Amino acid sequence: MDEYTDSMSKIALCLTGAQLAKDLMVQEFGIGEELAFNFFGWRENRLVMVAQLKREYMNFPVVKRLEACRMLCSAMTSHWAVDAVSFVAEGFETLNREKLDGRDLRQAFIEDENLVNECVTVTHCQKNEVNDDIELYLVSTPYKYLLGRDIEWGESMGYTRGTETVLRNSPIPKLLIDGLRTEIIESVTNEEFDETIATLTACGFNIEEM
Repeated sequence: MDEYTDSMSKIALCLTGAQLAKDLMVQEFGIGEELAFNFFGWRENRLVMVAQLKREYMNFPVVKRLEACRMLCSAMTSHWAVDAVSFVAEGFETLNREKLDGRDLRQAFIEDENLVNECVTVTHCQKNEVNDDIELYLVSTPYKYLLGRDIEWGESMGYTRGTETVLRNSPIPKLLIDGLRTEIIESVTNEEFDETIATLTACGFNIEEM
């Protein structure tokens, strides 16, 4: 298994995979197919597991999906001892928030798509090796649908900022960070792994261990 020694290389792998998956989905099914939630778990710079929310569960209420994701993130740390998690999903972005006029991004996209772009995002959380803090990175890549079931990808944008600011605005970084702060269970048995995977599967996830 290859090593990914910094956050940007981990993010690049996740983002490239998401773009490829999106391209293939649009070519096969057409416009409107949305990527499912994907979680990539890293330990000591190696990818150790991937969890994907099943497509039918993507239609569940947000609160129910977030609760399942919270359970997953805790298990990724407690049972797989991950020290970093990358979350891949679709969203919206704008370079001109002043013109939103109080509208959320989805509403503004419907009303003025030239103001807001659809995008694929990677939210990456990683334990700091020096102190007990957790580093947070957000990267997004906008896209537009073209004729012939093709996608035009824009330039990626990324930033990191104080976690307290992010936590006030989005539940996703919070559940990722909370998950990384879960206590690691030493010497997990095969039976305990099987039980945990069965529980996560029942909550809607496909689990792939590396």
